Amino acid sequence: MNSREMPGSAVSRRALSFWLVPAACLAYPLIRSGVRLSGTNLVLALVASAAVYVLAVYLCYGLAGLVYRGRTRAAVGLISTAIVLGLVAGGFEHIRETVFDLLGISLAGGSVGWLMARNSRPLTAYLTGAAVLTACVAVVYYPVWPILSEGILESMENMIENARPLWSGAGMSTIQVEDMISGTRKFARLAAQIVPAATIMAAVTQFSIAYLLFFVREDVDPQQRQRVLVFTHWKIPYPVVVPLIISAGLRVLGGEASRVVADNIILVLSIYYCLAGLSLIEYGLRRFQIPPGIRIGLYVLLIISGFFGYGLTVLLGLIDSFTAWRTGSPEIELKKENA
Repeated sequence: MNSREMPGSAVSRRALSFWLVPAACLAYPLIRSGVRLSGTNLVLALVASAAVYVLAVYLCYGLAGLVYRGRTRAAVGLISTAIVLGLVAGGFEHIRETVFDLLGISLAGGSVGWLMARNSRPLTAYLTGAAVLTACVAVVYYPVWPILSEGILESMENMIENARPLWSGAGMSTIQVEDMISGTRKFARLAAQIVPAATIMAAVTQFSIAYLLFFVREDVDPQQRQRVLVFTHWKIPYPVVVPLIISAGLRVLGGEASRVVADNIILVLSIYYCLAGLSLIEYGLRRFQIPPGIRIGLYVLLIISGFFGYGLTVLLGLIDSFTAWRTGSPEIELKKENA
C-alpha cells in the first residue's frame, strides 16, 4: 500500500473524491466544447462557463493528488483520454487550444503532486505549476490577444460616440467633453494592453484554488500545510524583486512593445504583492487585537480608496519581502484560529 494511503474511513472518503477525477476528465472537454457551440444562448453559455471553471479547478487538484499518491500512470491515461475526447467533440481545427488547455491543467497539477511527493518546498511547487500553466495559456491565447485588444478599443470608441451627445446635452462644456473622451481612451488603451495579464491571471487563479485545495485535503506534512494555509504568514520571496526591477527598466527605457510586456509583468507581480500586503495588514490587526468591526471598516476604506489603496497595499507587500516583521510561526497562528 502506498505510504500516503491511510486505512479506514479517511481512505474511503478521499477515495470517493478521487473517483470524481475520471468523471471530471470526461465532462470537462465535452462541456468546454459546448461553450464554443452554445452560440447566442447566453444562459447556456454562462452555465457551461461556470461548470468549466469548477471542473478545471477540480481536475487540477485531482491530478495533483493522483501524482502525489504515486498514480502517475492513471493521471497520464486520464488526461490523454480527455485530450482525445476534446478533439473529437470540439473538432481538430481547435487542436492547439484543446491540447494546450488540458496540458496546462494537467502539467500544473501534476508538477505540484510530483514535487510535493519528493518533499520539495510548497513555494517551489507553486511557482513551477504557475510557470508551466502560464506557458500553456500563452500558447493558447497568444493568437487572440491582439483580437481581444482591438475589440476593447472598438467597443470603447462606439461607447464614446454614443456618449458624446449625452455629455453635451448634460450641460458639459466642449473642453469637459474632450477631457472625458481623452480619459476614456486612455483607460481603453490600458485595458487593451493588459489583456495578456488578465487571461494569464484568470488561469493562475484557478490553479491557486486547486493548489490550496490540495493542501487542505491531501495527507501532506502538517508543517507544510500550515505554512501554506495560514494567510497571515504569506509573503513574497525577496528574489521576485529582480523581474520587477527589470520590468520597470523596460517600462522606462524600452520601446512600445517592451512597455506592453513590462506592463503585463508588473500587473501580475503587483497582484501577488497586494496579497502579501493584505497578509501583513491582517497580521498586524490580529497582533494588536483590533476588533472585527474596525478591521472590516479598514478594509472597506482600502477598497473605496481605489488605486491609492491598491498601491499602498502593493508597496507594503514589496517592503515586506525585504523585512521580517512577523513573529511567531504559522503553526502557532493556526492553533489560535482553531482554538
